[in-house]
Amino acid sequence: MGVSHSTRLLTVSPVAASQSPSKMGFRPGIQVTVDNALKMMMVKSANDMAVVLAEGVGGSVDGFSAMMNQTAQKLGMTQTSYVNPNGLPADGQITSARDLAILGARGHSRPAGNEYFMHIPRSATGAG
Repeated sequence: MGVSHSTRLLTVSPVAASQSPSKMGFRPGIQVTVDNALKMMMVKSANDMAVVLAEGVGGSVDGFSAMMNQTAQKLGMTQTSYVNPNGLPADGQITSARDLAILGARGHSRPAGNEYFMHIPRSATGAG
């Protein structure tokens, strides 16, 4: 899913709506764009939007977690296991400082495609 899909609409599911705060609090059935969901997740740390995005990309939280685990293994993150997309405590969800350093170094060394996460665009007025 690249930034090119930023206008794609995703639907808030009952699972997403039931997430613990911090969240946006949208009712099930509300639609948001990928772009808006990413921004809400990054700025507010919206757990519900993390689930909306996971369901949109991986089909389900479990499907997305499997994708994250596959990518972690490919990166050499051998001490990481994801079970949810928002980082909330859960049985089986674990990582290490070493693995987070691998992830950070990878993102920093390969900024192409990561521009979305490297800066927050300025407002239309140029302030901020």
